[in-house]
Amino acid sequence: MRLALSALLLAAAPLAAQYTPPSKLPVERLEALKRMSTPGIEHGRMARREGSYTTVTRHFAAAGAAGGEVTGKADLRMILGGRFLLEEYRSDRTGGPEGARILAFDGTLGRYQAAWANAGSTALVHLEGEPKEGGALVALTGTLHDADKEPLTLRVHIREIDPDRFLVVVGGDERGQGPRQETLYTRVKPAAK
Repeated sequence: MRLALSALLLAAAPLAAQYTPPSKLPVERLEALKRMSTPGIEHGRMARREGSYTTVTRHFAAAGAAGGEVTGKADLRMILGGRFLLEEYRSDRTGGPEGARILAFDGTLGRYQAAWANAGSTALVHLEGEPKEGGALVALTGTLHDADKEPLTLRVHIREIDPDRFLVVVGGDERGQGPRQETLYTRVKPAAK
């Protein structure tokens, strides 16, 4: 036991030696760290989506013909000091899809990052991409694996329609055509008093 503890302390010593307390960092480095951790314009854009939504999801086959519709609900809120947008969604259909998504904007890299999880899988889907069209469109790409462990590229476009609606397209090609799933989010307005 003592030997294991000694080995652990020896292994950790170089890491402790590399640590510099914030009070000893150069001013430029402190300013860079502050910029990195401060929400910016894109975070404000994400915050505008906070609220409760109804959803309508449609599936399109390769030929472009629409399949049936599935309705649902989604709640979106900013977390961790306005740095991340958390979405929790569920289908109105018993046994339908449910899950959670988190969207981030990495101000250092100037890129969006996302992690998606749903009750139909034990894996997370990691996505990354850029704002386009002045921020009205977020284009993400990620990889997931099929049942045979083969990697599949996943394309996701999140398009702002107006302050109360946005569209998420999963799949399709660069033009949004081909097999895909489209989910329209419509904000639930508070009841009038």
